[in-house]
Amino acid sequence: MVTLDWNAIRPLNGDRSKGFEELCAQLARAERPDGASFERKGTPDAGVECFAIFPSGDEWGWQSKYFDALGRSQWSQLDDSVETALEKHTRLVRYFVCLPLDLPDGRVEGQRSARDQWNNHVATWTGWASAKGMNVEFVYWGSHQLLEQLAQPRHAGRVRFWFDAAVLDQHWFLARLDETLKTAGPRYTPEIHVDLPIAREFEALGRTERLTTDLKTHARHIRDASRRIGSGSKEKQSDLDAPTEALLEKTRGICAQLGELRIAPNGELPLAGIAVGMAKAEEDAAVLTRLLSDAEAEYDAPREDVPAPRPRAYRHNPFRDRRIYVQRLAHALDEAREAIVHAGSVAGASLAILRGDAGTGKTHLLCDVARRRLKEHRPTIVLMGQRFVSNAAPWTQALEQLDLGGFSVEEFVGALEAAAQVASARALVLLDAVNEGAGRTIWPPNLAAFVAALERSAWITLIVSVRTSYEEIVIPKEIQERALALTHHGFAQHEYDAMKTFFEHYGLELPSTPLLAPEFQSPLFLKTLCRGLAASGQTRIPRGAHGVTAIFGLYLDAINERLAVQLGFNSKLRLIHRALERLCDGMVAEGRRWLTLKKASEIVDAELPGREFERSLYRGLVVEGLVIEEAGWRKEIAGEEVAYIAYDRLADHLIANALFDKHLDPKKPAEAFQVGGPLAFLTDETNGLSAGLLEASCVQVPERVGRELVGLVPTLSTRWGIAEAFRQSLLWRAANAFSDETMLMAA
Repeated sequence: MVTLDWNAIRPLNGDRSKGFEELCAQLARAERPDGASFERKGTPDAGVECFAIFPSGDEWGWQSKYFDALGRSQWSQLDDSVETALEKHTRLVRYFVCLPLDLPDGRVEGQRSARDQWNNHVATWTGWASAKGMNVEFVYWGSHQLLEQLAQPRHAGRVRFWFDAAVLDQHWFLARLDETLKTAGPRYTPEIHVDLPIAREFEALGRTERLTTDLKTHARHIRDASRRIGSGSKEKQSDLDAPTEALLEKTRGICAQLGELRIAPNGELPLAGIAVGMAKAEEDAAVLTRLLSDAEAEYDAPREDVPAPRPRAYRHNPFRDRRIYVQRLAHALDEAREAIVHAGSVAGASLAILRGDAGTGKTHLLCDVARRRLKEHRPTIVLMGQRFVSNAAPWTQALEQLDLGGFSVEEFVGALEAAAQVASARALVLLDAVNEGAGRTIWPPNLAAFVAALERSAWITLIVSVRTSYEEIVIPKEIQERALALTHHGFAQHEYDAMKTFFEHYGLELPSTPLLAPEFQSPLFLKTLCRGLAASGQTRIPRGAHGVTAIFGLYLDAINERLAVQLGFNSKLRLIHRALERLCDGMVAEGRRWLTLKKASEIVDAELPGREFERSLYRGLVVEGLVIEEAGWRKEIAGEEVAYIAYDRLADHLIANALFDKHLDPKKPAEAFQVGGPLAFLTDETNGLSAGLLEASCVQVPERVGRELVGLVPTLSTRWGIAEAFRQSLLWRAANAFSDETMLMAA
């Protein structure tokens, strides 16, 4: 038995009586028999705070009163509640009265104890029930009974939540979020947020009202599409009446189901049946479409007693119109069914993996989801992977992050479940970047157990984010196979919206030509470029800088200026440019696009030696997202980490730049490409030259020497991929890199 002060229970909306009511409802939910559904009521409550419904239709109801004594007024209130419950809940078979009091039973002659009064009132209530043909058992849950339940281990977290006011309230959640945002730093910038479709998946994962609203909108589309199906031919066609009415009847039923749709924070989802009904309606639409097509053809068929009609395309055919309407309805049904099925798969998940490449904005997404949800008072926690820095058990480190070092895992999960039930919303735990910190060591053997602890509660969903290339290494196969998989593609297909948002925020003029290079799909690239332009006092991308070479130059200048301030070096030394050139020299020398992490760090740090790791130049390039560290993916380096330049196109241009700086003589540009020359490998068909490097060469050669690459090296004209590389180079080269030779080749 635990000892608790009922006067110290956590207030709900500033009211301790509301807190007591909610605690009793949570205990009722936990104590309801298997197979019974559960409903929590608001105000007014028709005599019950909550009730359980059995498959037979019978009900158990609970009523709670936060009384500190039992007098005439209190008994009168209980009588009113019981009378209302018997009137409104006619299938009631058991009624619980919850009070934070034990019933005294002094058995003093001439005095009626509280126990006696309870027995007398139960007799009265039983008589009221019998008069209505009901047989109701009345059960008292007093302080003793409630404390007995709370003493059970499964309620340890609930006790923490309701009687430890310092944790898991709104202020606590906001304080933890503030710590998270400080840790995220520049990776979360709410002032330049771009709405992306992937954020809607978190509405489904959290089973929010917004998910229900989105699904209900399909009813309007279906209803609009079905309204004109019954219209059309004035001639009676009995063979069309029955299938038309069957289809319309099904669509009416579907619209009614969608209109009544309610998705609870936990439990079974009412979506599968709706999807099945939509599939059957689509089958009816297909049958009706075939019948209408036959009627349409018959209507258009030439007849001997009728003059030749106008061409078919200009002639009204009522069956054609109806067929089009039916097809529109089928399309609306198909869209709705796909949305319902997808929502079911997402909302039904208790575990999800969010994968994405470096710089795509996974941390920003999770932080923004948390901020928006907490604004709506939905329990949400973000655990930052970079803060898991030791080999201690992950749960130990997680609870320390949350300032809950004195909690057990069971207490935390139970308390979070209680917070979710108070909010009537599913709680989300967002575990960001498990590949960071000590994650590559601690998560593979421990993630399954970490997940299992949270899965004990049906009110909690866990989302784990990981860099795509580390997923196989950090996340156990068993977790991958049963988790919902989500992929963050950055700004892909939303580049213009992102560019407009970022340019406007930084006070930059929108460019006169589209900047739709793949690099602009990366939030980190776009932010760094805009920040660099703004910091240098520029209000637009400089004229003549529309070529990709110039864009990358501006991008590198921005990082150089930023790191010069952070690391304390002279920006005029252009250490970033020099370090990347050295990296490219190393890659060219080894004939590959990556270097081992050890070698890459040695090359870069040679430009700014004598620094501890956290203030090293190499670390700066990684933090800025310019250099990416990944697990080795080739057999010869399996298990060893490698480093490479973040953006393929940037790497291609840097490598091409390094090659041409070293070997291309502007006065005699063709010599380097001749047989035996340092750039002859470009013409070697057996050389596995990347398409990106070929394209970069087609951009930079005209920019450097005013000649086309194929003009200098005619033998290249037969190389596979050269035509596409040339066409793409026209999009990304500087405006002054076009010549008569260019026009001739383009023609």
